[in-house]
Amino acid sequence: MNTEDTRELLEKIAAAETKQNRLLQIAAAACCGLFLVIALTALILVPRAVRTLGQADEAVAQLQEAVTEARDAIGGITSLADTAESSLNETSGLVKNANKVLEDNAEGLSEVIENFNSVDFDHLNKAISDLSDVVQPLAEFAKMFG
Repeated sequence: MNTEDTRELLEKIAAAETKQNRLLQIAAAACCGLFLVIALTALILVPRAVRTLGQADEAVAQLQEAVTEARDAIGGITSLADTAESSLNETSGLVKNANKVLEDNAEGLSEVIENFNSVDFDHLNKAISDLSDVVQPLAEFAKMFG
């Protein structure tokens, strides 16, 4: 092998290394770009998701409170029915007992109805919609990796 062949071979190696270095730079830039996209996506979506989950949790807590009060009211109604049946069997105190039972439970039922009406269903629906809006882009983003 002469020096001319060696020089030509070294030039080919140098050109290949230059090309390889350029491809590595492009790959590194692509990785940095992908990292920035992921970081920006996380910075945008995570706070929205946390806020939406907080709103949904708040709405669920209100709904649970209303359900608990409704159960208490049903218990009161059951008690009212039991008392009414007992009152029907005792004809002498029918009117007096029925009025007392109705008065005792009317306030509780009114309170339950007011509390149930105070549940903000629009807020609950908005929180669920916001949660859907946040989860859908996350699902689409996750599809890119698998």
